[in-house]
Amino acid sequence: MGSTGVGKSSFIRLVSGSDVEVGDGLASQTHLLQSVTFTHENRGITLLDTPGFNDTNRSDADVLNVIADHFSESYANGRQFAAVLYFHRISDNRMSGSSLNNMKMCEAICGDDLSNLVICTTMWDQVDQQAGEAREQELCGTEMFFGGMLKRGAKYARLENTRESALRLISQALELCPRPLGIQREMVDNRMALGHTAAGSRVDRRLLELEQKRVAELRKAEEEMKLAAAEQDVELQRELANDRLAYFESLQRIREDRETLARQLEQLKNADLARRRGSYWKLKQLMRRRSKMLEKSQASGPAEQLEQMSTTGALSSYLAK
Repeated sequence: MGSTGVGKSSFIRLVSGSDVEVGDGLASQTHLLQSVTFTHENRGITLLDTPGFNDTNRSDADVLNVIADHFSESYANGRQFAAVLYFHRISDNRMSGSSLNNMKMCEAICGDDLSNLVICTTMWDQVDQQAGEAREQELCGTEMFFGGMLKRGAKYARLENTRESALRLISQALELCPRPLGIQREMVDNRMALGHTAAGSRVDRRLLELEQKRVAELRKAEEEMKLAAAEQDVELQRELANDRLAYFESLQRIREDRETLARQLEQLKNADLARRRGSYWKLKQLMRRRSKMLEKSQASGPAEQLEQMSTTGALSSYLAK
């Protein structure tokens, strides 16, 4: 586990020789879970490459949904992980918000007992040794970074960019005792909805904050649309209509993510996840039609036509849900 670009896929390729996608840009390559099996010390080893949170293409709720579904199904079928490997770039000169979120999500997924979590720092060949050791000391000694997890039983390891170093990490992981993760106990043993788990609650809190922000932005845009229509400012109406549609689509994605988190394990496995598309698609169609009319309208006298396509009532009803 870890952020995009920390070396998860590279590590798997290094130890297994398997052709796992490795990204060299900002976009995440690990869109879904990737599983690779190989042999080490006469034992069959399966590595599971997970997508990072703060992904360029998927929401945190989607990423957590994929991870929780696979982890829970594995546990329900009697399989447990020997270890969870969390990767962090030592070359980062500070702990970014994305890295901190990924670390806290890993911590929440693992649960209170972190004895089979190994925190691995990577990219040692991209940093001055003295600077790297200073960062390592800060990370391991700071409660909100690695320090708190180490106190709760997590292990720490440096990962050099060599196969020998990677295989040593595998050997270290094999010495740990397999045990269920926190999210597995929550969803399988306690039958909790994803949003009620520690990891799901963390994602849902952030989504709720974003939802409240988008609702406020939509209401503000709607009021500004009314003023622009009264002043017959067509250019401003066009800009506001585009802004409003963007806010609206963002709000719908947030609400769908929160619905995903509210589902039980059995519902997460259902391929046909029902969406509240009725009011959403109707309102979206109205917004797009109104935007097109604004694009075609002339600067003079558009107010009467636009009034006939008002979305105020439908939007207020949608925001109240």
